[in-house]
Amino acid sequence: MPASIARPALPGFLEHRALKWISPLLVLLAWSAICRAGVFPEQILVSPGVVLETCGELWAGGELPEHLGKSLYRLA
Repeated sequence: MPASIARPALPGFLEHRALKWISPLLVLLAWSAICRAGVFPEQILVSPGVVLETCGELWAGGELPEHLGKSLYRLA
């Protein structure tokens, strides 16, 4: 590509670091938008807020740390 029409590039490490954060954020935003639009019923695809709330409840009840510990033990 000739230099006159080349896009200005971020240094490689900055571009990689930005993509590392932007990609998951875009997925989260798309997931949330799809849930709000009602594309799928809640039994099929729950919103990120519901997932986070349930995660907090399971953590507070001790169920999530217990099962997470068992799963990590199996991986080791």
